[in-house]
Amino acid sequence: MDATDLRALAGRVAAGRGPDPALEAAAAQALAAAWPGAGIAPAGAAGWLVSTDAVLAAVARALPGWDVTIEGTASAPDGHWTCSLRRSRALDSDRCIGIGKGPSLPRALLAALISTAAQGPGD
Repeated sequence: MDATDLRALAGRVAAGRGPDPALEAAAAQALAAAWPGAGIAPAGAAGWLVSTDAVLAAVARALPGWDVTIEGTASAPDGHWTCSLRRSRALDSDRCIGIGKGPSLPRALLAALISTAAQGPGD
């Protein structure tokens, strides 16, 4: 997937609601291609759109040691979440910062991870 496709995928993740196995599989395949040695496989994507823990585990495998910033308002049925992923908050010159928004925390985190991949995954 190229950067345009990844940005479109991040938008689909951010815009949806509830579980979507086909979307989870597409995200897993895209991220496995972006970080081939990180152990992100399509079979490991179950629950990514509804489980914060599952997405955080994928972030930890793809971007070990990176800072995760979460801001949001938890409200049912739709929250307003923003997540950013960056190497360090101490650096204003990070080459790669992934930002994601969504109605749920897992969706915002996954959109941020895909956004990071669209920019060039970094090391």
